[in-house]
Amino acid sequence: MLCATFPGTGKRTQPSQAAVQALTSGNVQEVMADLFPANQAAARQAFMAATAAYRGSTSAPAAAIAAQGQAANEWLGGTDPAGRQAATISAPTLIADGTMDGLDPVANDYALARLIAGAKLKLYPDAGHAFLFQDAKAFVPVIESFLS
Repeated sequence: MLCATFPGTGKRTQPSQAAVQALTSGNVQEVMADLFPANQAAARQAFMAATAAYRGSTSAPAAAIAAQGQAANEWLGGTDPAGRQAATISAPTLIADGTMDGLDPVANDYALARLIAGAKLKLYPDAGHAFLFQDAKAFVPVIESFLS
């Protein structure tokens, strides 16, 4: 299952620079605005409450955020060798995302689905990058069906 991701070939529709800056800002409100569409405040608040309930829950250290940013840049730029191997995936593959994902524009989901033979693409309308939390009630049965 590949969720809210894109091909690592360097050929993709880029997220807006504002979305990338918000994600790496360390500002929780900006990050949440990246993950959930503006009209999904209830989902955003539920996500924040649920993650805060984890024991030992803390914000990611700046070094971890920087490392994730570097890895994402390599993947986006097509310089991570693994990114060019998507077309060799032969296992059944489910690709899923929200149609309003500002970090991974939906065109990338279609491109990834074309790269992987037989991939199934499931898109959630009015959902963002965190669609799997926003639409968990709809997504869990899709996962269960795919795995069975």
